[in-house]
Amino acid sequence: MAELFDVQECARRLNLSLNTVKRSVRTREPEALRRAPRYRPTLVDPYRDHLRQRRAAEPAVPGPPIVP
Repeated sequence: MAELFDVQECARRLNLSLNTVKRSVRTREPEALRRAPRYRPTLVDPYRDHLRQRRAAEPAVPGPPIVP
């Protein structure tokens, strides 16, 4: 029971979900916590190469990056 309070205190101090802290406590290797991001198709996908080429050709154009 005392361990549960420690986990709750860690979650509170780190401002993380209790389930996140519990999962990290159960994991033996830190690399096991990392997950590959899921790729979901978007409407931009057919134009991604073209947009990257335009961004490379005109880097001075202000604005946030269109394509990661």
